[in-house]
Amino acid sequence: MKRRSCLVTLAHYSPHDPDARISVKPGKARKLNYHCSLAVDAAQGVISHVRADFADGRDSQHLPSLVMQVQGRLKENALLMQELLADAGYSNGSNYHMREQQGITGWIPVFGKYKPEIEGFPYDNRRDRYMCPMGKPLPFMGFDRTADGRLLKNYWAAPADCRQCACKPTCAPKARCRKITRTAYDEQYQRAYARQNSRRGKRMKKLRQSTVEPVFGSLVQHYGLRKINVLGKSGAHKVMLMAAIAFNLKKYMKFKPTKSVIMVTALEKERQQEFRRGPFVFSLLFFS
Repeated sequence: MKRRSCLVTLAHYSPHDPDARISVKPGKARKLNYHCSLAVDAAQGVISHVRADFADGRDSQHLPSLVMQVQGRLKENALLMQELLADAGYSNGSNYHMREQQGITGWIPVFGKYKPEIEGFPYDNRRDRYMCPMGKPLPFMGFDRTADGRLLKNYWAAPADCRQCACKPTCAPKARCRKITRTAYDEQYQRAYARQNSRRGKRMKKLRQSTVEPVFGSLVQHYGLRKINVLGKSGAHKVMLMAAIAFNLKKYMKFKPTKSVIMVTALEKERQQEFRRGPFVFSLLFFS
């Protein structure tokens, strides 16, 4: 009699709405949801972009396409994105690298698990290696990838050095030698870590918390995003888009550009005075 073994994978699936995916949030029950991606202008608090995504992916996976879509819309209106504020869910080495390549300052906190230094193992940036407490080097030995595609760098000590070391029972008790694995984007992480702990970084965190998070809370509490009563991702996107339009319209109706009106009036008086004096130069001013 032969034995057969099989692996059964249990997944949350809705035949009624296959686009809805399971999502897990700390302190909340597992549910079939859609992921709402939201971009808010920090100057006026209006929603500049919103879209629906599948809920089973990480926030950081959506950032590249989000930035590309927002940048495209800004360029059409002769505007430029210079800074980006996001929470730690968007922390990712490739995201840090791409923002630097695009000339965008990313105020994105790194994950709490990230450690900028390894205690007892100082890093030699010039030779790209670590040094152990006993003075032995751990040189760079190659790249590796995790199951979800993250790029890593491996640093290994020589087995002969560890074999003769008195610290091996505590430093590398179950391995031939001490190994250190770091993200391939460690330099970008270091710069992001320094930004978030700077004085301006703390101000940016407060700005994000007081600007973006209240907007999302309003959409959930007052604009119908607590529950999506449609089927499919395209339908969910329309619901989110209509909620964002309603939010922006209410925002615009309350907007009173008193400062701009006063400045324009003053410029108009100055222009009339220059006109009476003779030839003049006309300057076009933009106010944001």
